Amino acid sequence: MAAPCRIPVVVVLGCTGTGKSKLALELGRIFNGEIISADSMQIYKGLDIITNKVTMEERQICPHHLLDYLSPLHYHNTVVDFRNRALPIIDCLLKEKKVPIIVGGTNYYIESLLWKFLINQEDVDTAKVLADKSKVPHSLHGNQSHLSPLDKGIHPHQIPHVNSQETPESREQKDPVQNHQVEHAEKPSVERGCGFDCNEDEKKVETSPTDIKKTFKSDYSTASIEEEVLEQGQDKLENVDTKELHRQLLEVDPVSAQRIHPRNRRKIARALEVYEKYGVPISQIHKMQHLQTGGDNSISGPLRYEHTCIFWLQCEQSVLDERLDKRVDAMLQQGLIKELTDFHALYNASRIQENKKVDYTLGIFQSIGFKEFHKYLLLTKEERNTNEGQKHFEEGVADLKVVTRRYARRQITWVKNRFLKRPGGRVPAVYNLDVTDVDKFDELVLKPAQETLQAILEERTPELKPIPPEKTAKNCPVHNMCEVCDGRIFTMESEWEAHLQGRRHKKMVEKKKRQAQNESQAKWIKLVETTDILDTFITSQQES
Repeated sequence: MAAPCRIPVVVVLGCTGTGKSKLALELGRIFNGEIISADSMQIYKGLDIITNKVTMEERQICPHHLLDYLSPLHYHNTVVDFRNRALPIIDCLLKEKKVPIIVGGTNYYIESLLWKFLINQEDVDTAKVLADKSKVPHSLHGNQSHLSPLDKGIHPHQIPHVNSQETPESREQKDPVQNHQVEHAEKPSVERGCGFDCNEDEKKVETSPTDIKKTFKSDYSTASIEEEVLEQGQDKLENVDTKELHRQLLEVDPVSAQRIHPRNRRKIARALEVYEKYGVPISQIHKMQHLQTGGDNSISGPLRYEHTCIFWLQCEQSVLDERLDKRVDAMLQQGLIKELTDFHALYNASRIQENKKVDYTLGIFQSIGFKEFHKYLLLTKEERNTNEGQKHFEEGVADLKVVTRRYARRQITWVKNRFLKRPGGRVPAVYNLDVTDVDKFDELVLKPAQETLQAILEERTPELKPIPPEKTAKNCPVHNMCEVCDGRIFTMESEWEAHLQGRRHKKMVEKKKRQAQNESQAKWIKLVETTDILDTFITSQQES
């Protein structure tokens, strides 16, 4: 085997049930790699069955990172948090000439590692310079009419002032509280120079606070902006109507207001919060990022790692559906219900103490399984053994299978749209591997993947050809309102064109035509009736 000349970042994509972990383990074993889990649910401790984690035995085959490092009662972990943890691990592995293998089903986590599409301080500073030239107001505090919903009703001394001339270093000196938080942040642990996991059973060597600050102030600080902004603004926006938020955004950042759907509360809030904290429209920041890609129509910034190899595991849909149903049955046999009931009891104790409502959009509760078995989990132990309990259990199983199959289809669509159809021409090679026949895994999956990765390591052209990118029509931001369909708003050209060609829109057009015809006919009938009445009146007057 020839000595490797360049180390690529390897990504194993595929919907749930395709065997991503199996391939990642084999590649890690063969090529001295380490696995970075990119699964938003597997970051939580415990709940191994519902999140389908690799077993402890499998973890011995190849080192794993970013598993089991958060309490399942922690609700606000974001892609920002994940990205900040993962990048140092990847870069450290590359320096040690080890192959980083990213595997997981949360594709937007993977995107955050491959592309620089989150905001960084350099983008903000550059955008501020252009904003100065364009005379864009830097602060919302001078004129109360422009004050964002984040700070209405707040005394001016409570509002942080943003100085566009301030450097990160001077900001750090002026903000000892934030500096203290960095000093005392949870420290990445280092095992063999690269173990940034927080598993208590692993050997840890802690880095110093100074090292951590240097790390986060360099390559890994890019997402801290969004993290800070979102955390600080969440509470302030909680009771503000979405329409009011959009109106405020229209005042301070009309470009973003036109691009963001008026009902997309999360994006509206994020744009307002970025403007409030940094005094520059987020649209201007995104413009700076696109300039890094040559000004193309990219949906993100530049590719982070030049050498990236993506394996996409695909399976015939009918075979995959059957496999997923069997997987649900296997999870039930492994103790899924006990795992759910135990955690449900733990969560309820915490929820009641904190007076919270059940929210299936936060934390581990986003995992498939909780919502589907909600009615069953609310029953007492005695009620679960009744006919009603059995009914809820069977409904939960059926729903879990349906939702799992639906989720797999969404994952496939995501890969196609975000990787194969990604605009801008900055997509790494994506190699298709057919996992339909599990009995031929070594022949049809492992062997071609191994040969492809070996060729890349030796700077040869792999025999396996990558999937050609799909050419798509230019998808530009637009702002269109369909008056026919009750004022529906579309912010992308492709969505607008698809809507116009859609069955629902065409039905509404026909319906409006019929309504117009009926109204016209009704007016004509009314006119005729009125004419008849007048004729009768005139005739009666003449006779009299």
